Amino acid sequence: MKRGRGRCALLIAAGLVASALAVPSESEDAEQELAALSLELNALDDWMTEAERERNEKQLELRRLDKRVEDLERNRSESKTRLLEQSEAIAGLASEQTLLGERLVRESEALSKLAGVLSRLSGRRYAMLLFEQTSALQIDRVIRYTETLRDLYFERIEDYARSAADLSEIRTRLEEGIERGNSLQQGLADQHRALLSQREARSTYLASLETQLVSRGQERQELMQSAARIKRLLEELRARIDYGTGADFAGQRGRLLWPTEGRLRHAFGTPRLDTNVAWQGIFIATEAGARIRAVHAGTTIYRDWLKGFGNLMVVSHGDHHMSVYAQADSFFKSVGDPVEGGEVIGVTGSSGGAREQGVYFEIRVDGTPENPQAWLGRPSSAR
Repeated sequence: MKRGRGRCALLIAAGLVASALAVPSESEDAEQELAALSLELNALDDWMTEAERERNEKQLELRRLDKRVEDLERNRSESKTRLLEQSEAIAGLASEQTLLGERLVRESEALSKLAGVLSRLSGRRYAMLLFEQTSALQIDRVIRYTETLRDLYFERIEDYARSAADLSEIRTRLEEGIERGNSLQQGLADQHRALLSQREARSTYLASLETQLVSRGQERQELMQSAARIKRLLEELRARIDYGTGADFAGQRGRLLWPTEGRLRHAFGTPRLDTNVAWQGIFIATEAGARIRAVHAGTTIYRDWLKGFGNLMVVSHGDHHMSVYAQADSFFKSVGDPVEGGEVIGVTGSSGGAREQGVYFEIRVDGTPENPQAWLGRPSSAR
């Protein structure tokens, strides 16, 4: 685009040069002025070519940074899940430890009672008890009773030893679980710092990219190209892939879930960046990392980085009904994955060079964008 403008500038300037040549002049100053103008035009063309090359390089770097942010956000989400599972495991072990401790107390009390009874049935006391019996049957009964108590005592000792060993194992597992939990916590903190660092690096690159946009006309051209790009993409997807009849989705018109909670920053059909290029969807501004939810059940048919939209995901709802989510920092679904209505599919961000944190959302029917607000229900906080 910039090279094209450079060529236009060259043509305009060339026309001016031709006009100047049409006027006879005998002054050497005119020749010098003509030479200086030629140098200026060549320098302008070279600058535009170099600016375009640098801008393309920065776009590639921006894509790399967006991918890094996405990976960090995904890892952070997975670490949070593992930390939650570890916390639940620690709570279970702590409960098991409490129950084992109570059991050890009961077994210790039972052992003490048995030891007291056996102490009374030993030595001289035991001999006197046998001599006091009046028949062989009674003596046999006392002996068997004493042996039963001794067996029970030794069984209780074994039970106590097993419970003590179990408690020791639980304590070891609990300590290991706490250590893993602390490690996960530290990992989350490190990932969070890395995420903030990458977002800051991305912001620096965005500021650098902004300096390349020298006029509103360039931005308008970029928007028109982005609109054409996503239109071609969705038409290709519509022609190749479709799932279901779409009757259920069409019946939910005016009642679909909102893709995230936030502030409606740009509405469908309003002009973008003071141009006559209209928004073909809506943009909901949020804090970085807010949850993005699928507005309805469907199947993921596209998930990739697209120039002008950053991380982009398309869900087919059948019969050429699609919902489009873009500018996210991360998506958690892959192509072919089913999604449920209300399921968290990603987190908001500013990928693709967006100026604000949030999510861009479209609804397309037969490839044509429709006003998402006509499809969505009453918002909870996206207003």
